[in-house]
Amino acid sequence: MSYSLLYKYPEKARGSSVPSDLLLDDTLRRICKEECGCFARTVSSVLTDIENIEYRRAIISDLRADPGLTERLKKAFGRYDRMREDWAEMRAGAPSRRPDRANAEASLAASWSSVKATAAFPAALLSFIRGIADALDGDLKSEGLRRLRERCGELTGGGLLTELSNVADRFRGTSPETHGLELLIDICADFESASAEITGVFELKEKKKRGFSVFSKKAPDPDGGVTEADAMLLAADAMYRLDRVASDVTDKIYSDLYGLSRELSFYECAIKLIGFLEEKGTCVYPELASDGGTEIDGLYDLRLLCMQDVVTPCDFKLADCTPGLIIRGANGAGKTTFLRSVGTAYLLCQAGLPIPARSARVVPVSGISAIFSSAEEDFTPGDTAGRFEGEVRAMSDLLSHAGRGSLIFMNEPFQSTGFDEGARALRGILTVLPEAGIKYLLVTHLAGLSDSSDIGADRLEFDLNKHDYKILEGPKK
Repeated sequence: MSYSLLYKYPEKARGSSVPSDLLLDDTLRRICKEECGCFARTVSSVLTDIENIEYRRAIISDLRADPGLTERLKKAFGRYDRMREDWAEMRAGAPSRRPDRANAEASLAASWSSVKATAAFPAALLSFIRGIADALDGDLKSEGLRRLRERCGELTGGGLLTELSNVADRFRGTSPETHGLELLIDICADFESASAEITGVFELKEKKKRGFSVFSKKAPDPDGGVTEADAMLLAADAMYRLDRVASDVTDKIYSDLYGLSRELSFYECAIKLIGFLEEKGTCVYPELASDGGTEIDGLYDLRLLCMQDVVTPCDFKLADCTPGLIIRGANGAGKTTFLRSVGTAYLLCQAGLPIPARSARVVPVSGISAIFSSAEEDFTPGDTAGRFEGEVRAMSDLLSHAGRGSLIFMNEPFQSTGFDEGARALRGILTVLPEAGIKYLLVTHLAGLSDSSDIGADRLEFDLNKHDYKILEGPKK
């Protein structure tokens, strides 16, 4: 697909495992009331280009301004995709080799049949693309939908597709038994290198009579001339080449818009999510910034909003100069919920969606990763490495894929080992991350990290009773 409703500019969005770690997949299903795997996958593919984020926001605004537009586009895109699948199935049976002299008549029949099948699609394509343009006939503000309407106009406005449709019309309803071809033949001295172009199609007056009206750029050899078998081979080759050109053009046009129905499903779920947030009274599009740090006021955990009526919000701040946050507190104080709410906010924001908060200013990150403790999971039979070594390998793999400017969420890593061993391992990681340009949020029970003078992170201590935190003074250097 060369046109996209999800990307203004091509962007190799980085996938993330965070949605499953934060239970976001299940949360979105609860909100959308349906399977929304495509939506969750799109949310997990983190956009980094602010223009792409704003591109999606504007399309959402247009779709919400015209409540019937989404359904009209859904029907048009669905028909278009089904026709594209029919086209691919038909082309799978098209002749794959050029005609040969030994089977000239069979080759002509096969090529003609393939051209007839190809001819059925250009006019239908015109109709479907006009249908998409009609669905977009309104006051559109977003660049994405206006560009799509313009593209449909280009395809249907007397251009290549219209020309192809006109050519195809000449072969619709024809066959080599009932019609003949006019060929313009270029004959070389040895005749083997002769070529022909189709200049016309005409109906035979007698069905059993083979019809060819031959015009030559060069007169045939008077001793040989052009036999019916020769003309049949040239006609078969001309039909074969016409079919290949027509199918290549048709395939390119199909590919230009194919898949838009899948992209539209993202916006269907986005509108449901926004409706849910507005119903809860907490829906804001974060201000997007390139520097100055991220600050979110009154941030709610999306999952808790789905499950209970009263949810306590928290504030979040991560300054440019802060390498990360170390989050501590008693069990049940809200540490993991805080981590989940922040991770969800970043994912939603960088998918072009609003977040559940009062206000927000976000500096997009280049990637989002997460590592959640597996200490409660069963061992794999025969695994002699132990949990700690397994956690070290998982952490190593995560860090090897995290790039500069990315953000890592860590929830109780190395809890399967002793306090000292776990603290030493984490201390080494936390001192390296800032050098690599990677920020982090770490939930940990390892008290020794708070006494480490070589870690410049902010410390948050969660209160079990208030489910809120206070900022602790960092270690003295």
